[in-house]
Amino acid sequence: MAKAVSSMQRAYLPFLVFAVLFILTITLTSDAATSVVPGWHTTIFPPFFLISLFISVALLIVVVGYWKLAKGGYKVNLAVFIIHLMLTIPAVIHNIFPLSWITWLPDQNEVIEWVTWEANFTMTVYALFVLGQVLFLIYFFKTKRLSPQKA
Repeated sequence: MAKAVSSMQRAYLPFLVFAVLFILTITLTSDAATSVVPGWHTTIFPPFFLISLFISVALLIVVVGYWKLAKGGYKVNLAVFIIHLMLTIPAVIHNIFPLSWITWLPDQNEVIEWVTWEANFTMTVYALFVLGQVLFLIYFFKTKRLSPQKA
């Protein structure tokens, strides 16, 4: 019974969960600002678009990694999967619903406090996201070194 808790019997579950998260992070809007100066055809990508792109690419790599583990017959450790998921979900939610739309605070000091809090929150969420992806990469390469029967 303890072995069933430590390893997942259905190896495709992590693949499907992270595939859904990847689909949720795909940006379908035109977040790029284009130049209106005649003769200049430039596109400027704002930082939130680049962060969204980074998250999407990282999740695509994770989906491929979980797919390779499932196809190779490896069992995914349940604890590692849950930790990876819990470190990833806040960044996906923050990417879909950013906090920057709340700018209705009337007092200037409140606005400064809010922006400071939001910047700290955003950096924490993205640092946790990067930590989760690094932990997954370490787990992936350690697991790939083992044979499928030992994993």
